[in-house]
Amino acid sequence: MKIIFFLLFTLIVVAKEFTVGSYNVKNLFDTKFDGTEYDEFIPKAKGWNKAKYTKKLKNIAKVIKQSNIDIIGLQEIESKKAMRDLKKLLPRYRYYKFVKTPRASIGIGLISRYPIVDFQKIDIKKGVLYRAILKAVVKVDGRALTLFINHWPSKRSPESNRIKYAKALSLAVKREKNDYIILGDLNSNYNESSTLKHDKKLNNTRGKTGINTILQSNNNTQYGHFNPWFELDNYDRYSFKFRGSKQTPDHILLPPYLFDNKNISYIKNSFSTFKYKGDSDHYMIYAKFTTNAIKIEPQIVKKYQSGISKLYQLQNLSTPIVLKDVVVLYRYKNSAIIKDKNRAVFLYRCAKNLKVGYRYNMQVNKIKDYFSLKEVTKISNIRVKSKEIEYKKLFLDAKKVDIFKTKYQNEIVTNLVGVYKRGDLHLTNNKKIKIYSRNRSLLPKNGSKIEIVRGHLASYKDTPQIFLHTKKDYRQSF
Repeated sequence: MKIIFFLLFTLIVVAKEFTVGSYNVKNLFDTKFDGTEYDEFIPKAKGWNKAKYTKKLKNIAKVIKQSNIDIIGLQEIESKKAMRDLKKLLPRYRYYKFVKTPRASIGIGLISRYPIVDFQKIDIKKGVLYRAILKAVVKVDGRALTLFINHWPSKRSPESNRIKYAKALSLAVKREKNDYIILGDLNSNYNESSTLKHDKKLNNTRGKTGINTILQSNNNTQYGHFNPWFELDNYDRYSFKFRGSKQTPDHILLPPYLFDNKNISYIKNSFSTFKYKGDSDHYMIYAKFTTNAIKIEPQIVKKYQSGISKLYQLQNLSTPIVLKDVVVLYRYKNSAIIKDKNRAVFLYRCAKNLKVGYRYNMQVNKIKDYFSLKEVTKISNIRVKSKEIEYKKLFLDAKKVDIFKTKYQNEIVTNLVGVYKRGDLHLTNNKKIKIYSRNRSLLPKNGSKIEIVRGHLASYKDTPQIFLHTKKDYRQSF
């Protein structure tokens, strides 16, 4: 793959910065009975009392103070009283707002060190127990920033309910004149379109999703809404765990206006999670912004014109992509792993004519994401270039690299030693990685020490795992 060196203007912030975050505090109920409480938070009757309430308030306030974030959208607060009681513990946040639909159990809050100059409640559907969206305008350094703070329906309900929120937001942002941010608990993964289509319970929309289809959340800063989860490696890409599976329900979505170097700008690669939960089951997420123009300086960087790397930037192919000088590292039945100078990818059930160790040119016609695993499902125009005698040198040496980084997805990994226990390979660095095989008889014996000699480094719901295709992929280690 050809590499072009060119001059790119990089962003060096010299202006005033501020941070915006989102935090689901998990069921902050006060001690007054309103009749809309969840069962476990009915005062006195279910053991919920002033002492527990006070402790929870203090724990939430502790997380917020330690985060030192300037503007925070809050979810799962029961009442104005609970909002005021929390605010009392946070004197550095002079401004706050709260909205809630009359019969809902929980509402939406906002705390800010900057003035809140306007706000309104966006109702989704009258007469039904839907949570409202809080729209608020904050003035930072004389610049207006509109925040749309959300808490979409949980995944106990189908995707059509979340699409209602996305459509309401889509209409609102089209009318918005200020720079804006969409944030909150959307109860949707960053790649929801890929994961939803395999869930029959949730998928009542033929694969369409609120976050990806309606709001066009993606990894492009020029259209739709950029989702900064793409800036993080798979290993760190989560704010919540459901039954041990990493999830990204919490979001900060950014329109192209925040990348035009005018008014307010997002500081690239500043998105992160604040890894302290307190009483919540969510991590707070946050991002950094600046109010002034950004100084530019030239810097030499690399730009890859094509190749396998390009496949990871796309969800679907509008036109075929030609791959040159790719080597077949591994083949099992009709599937294979191929690699160029920079990345590897999985050919799923379309590799019957390929040979291990050979170098090819080919055309990729179709790709898909299977629970966050990038797959090529259709190829054509296959041309043999040469036989690659030492192809095993292209395997990923687990002793030399961090296998949990996103860029290593679909590599063939070797020299990985650990103890297999109940589905996980426990490594010497106190980390563990899931071992998976469609044929359970291929899995190692529980408690055995093994060495992965040619494992498929895959990904499932953004969690790295080793996919074993045959027993030759590992051996007993003594």
